[in-house]
Amino acid sequence: MKFRHAAAFALVGWYLMVPPLAPGGKEIDATAKLSQWAPSLAFDRADDCTKSLDALMKRAATHAAHLNVSQVQHSRCISTDDPRLAK
Repeated sequence: MKFRHAAAFALVGWYLMVPPLAPGGKEIDATAKLSQWAPSLAFDRADDCTKSLDALMKRAATHAAHLNVSQVQHSRCISTDDPRLAK
């Protein structure tokens, strides 16, 4: 691997993305383009993002009154260089 490829690879991070709410604000719009989703947290490694998402899902199951459970259930870890994030 050439140095410039290694450097580009090292710059890739991960976002924990949350789907937007549909008009009216009571339900999520899981079909919205990824560029419309909100980055909730940022991570250096995919594994860290996945662990955080798992923990968030467990918390949502027990503290549903404080979290939009549907948003949590549809959240995803997405690479920062994913072309679907471009507007």
